[in-house]
Amino acid sequence: MSKIYQPKRLRTRRNLPHWQAPDGIYTIIFRLKGSLPKAIIERLRDERAFHKKSLLKRGLSKEETAVKLRKMQRLYYGKFDTLLDNTSTGPHFLKVPQIAQIVADAIMHFDGKRYQVIDYCIMSNHVHLTFCQLTKELGDILGSIKKFSSRQINLLQDCVGRQVWMQESYDHLIRDWDDLAFYHTYNINNPVSAGIVMHWTDYPFTYANPDYEEYYLSHLP
Repeated sequence: MSKIYQPKRLRTRRNLPHWQAPDGIYTIIFRLKGSLPKAIIERLRDERAFHKKSLLKRGLSKEETAVKLRKMQRLYYGKFDTLLDNTSTGPHFLKVPQIAQIVADAIMHFDGKRYQVIDYCIMSNHVHLTFCQLTKELGDILGSIKKFSSRQINLLQDCVGRQVWMQESYDHLIRDWDDLAFYHTYNINNPVSAGIVMHWTDYPFTYANPDYEEYYLSHLP
């Protein structure tokens, strides 16, 4: 693994600048273009912004505010993912095994080189990915995964030039081991929660890094 990347440029999210953490662990949701209507996404964002603003006005201590914000973050992560799991509209072609395998191969191609994959789960219209030890900008890494997989998927489906992925993705910086335990458990159990399989190991396109096996065994059901 190369030396951990030291971020050189400011990233933006909805006009709010922030730096990529040089030693950060990130969990990401990226989804197919057209998987959710824009109005639904905007409504969820506005609801979250309203609740966050209301929370910050409550005059809680710094510690209490941090706990409440973490709970809110997890709540809206779950709401966003549930919308994706339950929608019957939009594309769902990631459920085709050959296409899911293309995405899995794209994710794992630079594992141990540009980043270390902790987990991924490929659902019918979106992908969960947790990784660390990034050696490049987060946006550049994700862009590379999307670009390679898009080209291969479009060749397979004879849709050259089609935009496969939404440009925007959901990313969250993991704060500590408890945070990692929550998102890792959530991600790999997504097919269980969606009623597709009884146990996460039964789903062919869920991956958990074996180097974390002891940690997983102590935290997962």
